[in-house]
Amino acid sequence: MKEQKFSELLRKYMLKKKAKVQSMVETINSKGLRISRQTFFNWKKDKYKPRSRDSVLACANYLRLSRKETNKLLVAAGFPEEEAFVKHLFMELSRYRVILLLTQADWGEPPYHEFVETLLADANIKYGKNNVLHINVQQRPAASEADINSDFSRLGEQCGFSDVNDADSFEYALEAGLEQTEPLFLLVSHFEQGADLLRQQLASIIRSVSATASHFHVILCGGEKLADLKYKEGALSLLNHAKVEYWPELSRPDVYTLSNDYFNEVPLNLEEALVDQFLAISGAHPKLLTECLKLKTQFPDLALEKYPEKLSQCDCVSELFTPFTQNESVRQRVFEWLQKDEVGNAEPYILDNLLRQLYWKNLLVEREVNEEKRLYWRCEAMRMAGKQMFRKWQ
Repeated sequence: MKEQKFSELLRKYMLKKKAKVQSMVETINSKGLRISRQTFFNWKKDKYKPRSRDSVLACANYLRLSRKETNKLLVAAGFPEEEAFVKHLFMELSRYRVILLLTQADWGEPPYHEFVETLLADANIKYGKNNVLHINVQQRPAASEADINSDFSRLGEQCGFSDVNDADSFEYALEAGLEQTEPLFLLVSHFEQGADLLRQQLASIIRSVSATASHFHVILCGGEKLADLKYKEGALSLLNHAKVEYWPELSRPDVYTLSNDYFNEVPLNLEEALVDQFLAISGAHPKLLTECLKLKTQFPDLALEKYPEKLSQCDCVSELFTPFTQNESVRQRVFEWLQKDEVGNAEPYILDNLLRQLYWKNLLVEREVNEEKRLYWRCEAMRMAGKQMFRKWQ
């Protein structure tokens, strides 16, 4: 498919956002840039492209573009994509070979689902399309040996391997692919969804193969269960040799991505200051951010100080607390923690089992205070919802 020109994309995004040239130029220049109306018209008419990357980013910010749209505009203008985190991962792979990319949120939720596409696209450029493998683990909470064999057969198909019917034949096919001298890249997404035995066997294979093949590079995407394979058994952990990276906290471009995904038909006029306030109110939690955007759509005049109370009444928040309501002693401990903002130590591995579960349910966030990492409730709306739910048992 033919790539669109910068002028075409600019006109497309301006039409979508109903943006006017004069307003764009004035706003962009208020940020310290100097762009004339004539220069802007020349961009739109394809007479020439912007000479400054900052000018392109200023246009993207004004138009409230998602990360994906911003990257398209940058590339069309002749500048590299704004994907520093992805580039950082590939730099780390050259040193550590196996990376565990951890996130508390669901990989199936926006804006995370775009990440896999971006990562694979960059991998195809770096390693060559024929040297990039992608495993998308399917959900199976418990399984028999026959089920696990079937799962490995499916993983083999995803990698383009033939005659894979169990873990051993999958490992053999992987080793055969590594007989070439070029580096081989493997991305494992939705690692959490697999059965316990599948995850353990897959981790064991990756450990064994990566120990002998220096040109085998792996990124595994997951959360609590992936972290356990790094830390839980100490030096005996299957993935104790892997480098851990954490998905960055959501930022402004991610809010625009969420807005575009959910409210494309009714675009929201989100100023930077409002976006920052939504990030603070929601604790940068994807589901709560989405609820903030819904409230903005349904009640455009609702005061920001009313948002935490509204968010605390959302089903998506109470559902996060539900697993902790079944046991009396658990309810009591959670209720006690809800009375304070800070709840415990975060580094290097959360030893308290209950705190660890709260963290991976994305109810808690790690923050650094006086050079020490501590655990806090993600936002006030979380605490309000928890207090309302647990108070009836006190």
